[in-house]
Amino acid sequence: MKYCKYIFAIYFIFVSCKIFSKEHERDSLLHELHKTILPSDKIEILNLLAEEYFSKDESQAENYASQALFLAQSINDELGEAIAQYHLAGIAQNHDHFDEAFQKLKMAKLGLINSSKSSWIGKVDVRLAIEYKRRLEYEKALSLLLEALDIFTKLNDENTIAEINNHIGGVYFDQGNYEKAYQYYQNSYSIYSEINNEEGIGSLLINLGEIYRLTGKPEDAMSYYKKALLINTNLNREYQLAIIYNNIGNIYLSAGNADSATKYLRQSLTIGEKLQEHGLISSASISLGNLLIHTGNPAAAKSYFSEGLETAGIKSNIGNLRDACKGLSDIYAASGDYKMAYLYHDRFKSLSDSINSVQNQEKITRLEMQYIYNHEQNINKVRKQKKQLRYFLIASFLAIVLIAMILIYGRQKIKIKHTTASANNLKLEKQKLQEEIEFKNRELTTNVMYMVRKNELINIISQNLIKVRNKFDAKLRPEIQEIIIGLQSNFDKDIWKEFEVRFREVHKNFYDNLMKQHPNLTENEKKLCALLRLDMTTKEIAAITHQNPSSIEVARTRMRKKMNLSNTEINLNSYLSGL
Repeated sequence: MKYCKYIFAIYFIFVSCKIFSKEHERDSLLHELHKTILPSDKIEILNLLAEEYFSKDESQAENYASQALFLAQSINDELGEAIAQYHLAGIAQNHDHFDEAFQKLKMAKLGLINSSKSSWIGKVDVRLAIEYKRRLEYEKALSLLLEALDIFTKLNDENTIAEINNHIGGVYFDQGNYEKAYQYYQNSYSIYSEINNEEGIGSLLINLGEIYRLTGKPEDAMSYYKKALLINTNLNREYQLAIIYNNIGNIYLSAGNADSATKYLRQSLTIGEKLQEHGLISSASISLGNLLIHTGNPAAAKSYFSEGLETAGIKSNIGNLRDACKGLSDIYAASGDYKMAYLYHDRFKSLSDSINSVQNQEKITRLEMQYIYNHEQNINKVRKQKKQLRYFLIASFLAIVLIAMILIYGRQKIKIKHTTASANNLKLEKQKLQEEIEFKNRELTTNVMYMVRKNELINIISQNLIKVRNKFDAKLRPEIQEIIIGLQSNFDKDIWKEFEVRFREVHKNFYDNLMKQHPNLTENEKKLCALLRLDMTTKEIAAITHQNPSSIEVARTRMRKKMNLSNTEINLNSYLSGL
């Protein structure tokens, strides 16, 4: 019990929230209506208010729709006028003013000819189709329904697609084409089930059950009615419950179970009278008339058939008019009043022919075939467009890939070209640097040779002058001495220091690398390494260092040993060049 209270509380909160949301929406629209100045905006808001109040307060809905219509006509707003006519037609239908509704819907349809609002065209088509169906103009009804189906299929409005399938099924049902009716009812039922629309499911279970009943499958029909009864009871849909009770009553009537038939048929009539629904009253009255004929009470049956005939006329329900005329014809024939029996039979025959018109059937078949053809053409067109789009996308992708490859190739080519150019530049720079080093090496060698030769020449001249100095006249000796001193003053004692300075300028890290690899070398060996680095020959080195060439060779051999180059094919000069 406690859980039931919780469930009821949650349900109450949910319903309250929905009601509050609706009230808030209406209040917002009313606020916008009083605030807005533009007539076109006012028309739009008035039509929205008419739609909001349609199921809550029809008089208010009619008031707003009438205001919208008047304002739209005053500024020649065709769309606003068409929507207002649509709302007013719906109100007229609810009050059984079918001719008025029919005229308003035709005006709405006319006003939407130049409109791009396909959803409104579809809505008007559906409601107008219902009126054509009521008038037994099945061809026009089906044409409008197929047009609406095409519109809402493109809009992907599943709820309305299901509703239209139900109406198309109704067109076939009224003409006794139960196979086609079942097909469309089943389509509608499947869509409602997918989108979990319980009201739609509840209605379609009734329609599918009725097809099973009329095709002689009462057990299957009863199964559908019981499911429909459960759903519609939970939803408190009394109108649908009245239809279910009437249909179940007819099953029991066909089975000869008068008591059960009476129970359900009277339940149906009670609800119809409570709701003041002439269509329900008519159907239940005719069923009760058939029951009373079955139980042998034709007088009471006549009363019910007459009631059914009268209420069917109010509702313009051709099917009920036909069935009521049939019942009255049978009663009058049984009582011997053949004139009245003939009159009602003639009317019955006329109504039956209107419903089952062969011409209507053929036109409807052609219409459906045309719709199927057009639908297939549209599908093929969409497929073709998708195929073309797929090819276009593939071609675009390949073009992009090709362009990307060309760009990558071009970029790579430029990169390779740039790399090659950089390598060539580097090679040239290296070559230039090598040439500069070689030039400086030659310059350094030449300079060293020059300084050594100069010192040798000064030394030879000085020694020779010293030897012959005493042979000169005593007056010339001081001058000779001055020449000797002058020559000796030009003798470059720091020749190796100057050489090392210049050598380090050209080969900056040579001595550091040499001592790092071979720290046990002597100063003379270091000098020899420097001269070898300059690619000087043994003879040139011997001349500079005033040693015998053989001594230089011995020194070279000793250095190779210190450098662990003995018994190898490594050239000493090349090795030193790499340091």
